[in-house]
Amino acid sequence: MAPSLDKRSAELLPRLEGAPASVPFAELRRFCVAIFGEVTKPGHYPYRDGLTLSDLIQAAGGLTENANEKKIKIKRVSLPKPINANLRAFYKDGQSEANVVLSEGDTVIVNSS
Repeated sequence: MAPSLDKRSAELLPRLEGAPASVPFAELRRFCVAIFGEVTKPGHYPYRDGLTLSDLIQAAGGLTENANEKKIKIKRVSLPKPINANLRAFYKDGQSEANVVLSEGDTVIVNSS
């Protein structure tokens, strides 16, 4: 069974259908975010306005038991250095600023403990 599309993906799909095979991957990547490392389902996910780090982790099936929620890196194209995120501060202490709002094209790396 194919996964259902969220509203943003449904809006983008007609723009991508019939696109020439030479569309650069970087152009397609603008419409998604990626998450790799210690999550259950690493990969690329549709971007939507207001998407947070915790939203993406939930979409990726959650953290593995080996995940270090204090050492998450977010690579953003517009920044020279990755953003260091401590999601434990959000989960345990309720610090909302620790739940980073993601941007199109971000890549999240969840390190192991």
